Parts: sequence; structure tokens; C-alpha cells
Amino acid sequence: MYCKKCGAQIAENSKFCAKCGAATDVDNASEEPNAPEPAQAPPPPVNATLAPAQASAVAEPAAKPAAKLSNRGIIIIAGSIVAIIALVFILMNVFGNSSRIRASVGDVIQFGGIDWLVLDIQDGKALLLSEKILEERPYH
Repeated sequence: MYCKKCGAQIAENSKFCAKCGAATDVDNASEEPNAPEPAQAPPPPVNATLAPAQASAVAEPAAKPAAKLSNRGIIIIAGSIVAIIALVFILMNVFGNSSRIRASVGDVIQFGGIDWLVLDIQDGKALLLSEKILEERPYH
């Protein structure tokens, strides 16, 4: 005998389905013991890994409405983007300029263990000269 609700095979004298708990027609069968059971084709198999309620949910998925962003959500996202851009700008100004040499024409700066004389500065670039270099290399 098969359960009319979930299609699981159940014992002939069971009052309830062991799989889904649905009541069976055992009481009607005991009133007519000599009446032959009508031949029933077994119902189509239900996915064995899912419970009957889950199987029906999988077979007929409910349509989900498209999620919409509220005005508050849009404001939060826009504010986050602005905060990240501001943070990047601040960090670039604090740490990005640390390698620049702040000097004026005529200053002597040290680099590589040598004293360099700043001759000119244009577009953030300096023209440097060292007496040590002049002494070591003959120039004509």
C-alpha cells in the first residue's frame, strides 16, 4: 500500500504514514475485508533526499520580487565611497610626498654620504653638483 499524500510505501495495517504522518484508509479497509483493493499504479517517486514539503517547494519555486535599494541604502553606499576616496587622498598626501627633498637653491644636502649643492630647482626636480665628483673625474 502507498501513502496518498507523499507516495511512500507503507505496511497494509498502518494507520499513519511513517514518512509524512498522514492518516491512511485502514479503517475503511477493515469495514470491507472481502472487497478487493483497486489496482493502483505507484505514484511517481519523490526526491529521496528531500522531505515532501521541500520537494514541492523545489518543484514549484516561488517568484521572488526584485530587491530594491531604499534611499537610506543608497546614501550609505555613496557616503562610504566618498569616505574611501577621501582616505586615499589623505594617505597619498601624507605618505606620497615623503621622498621629495625640500630644499632651496644654494642649500647643501646629503645623499649617499656625499654633500650636494643645489644649483637649480624646476618642476620639483633639482640640479645638483658635488665637489667630490668634480675632484674625482677630470673634466675639460
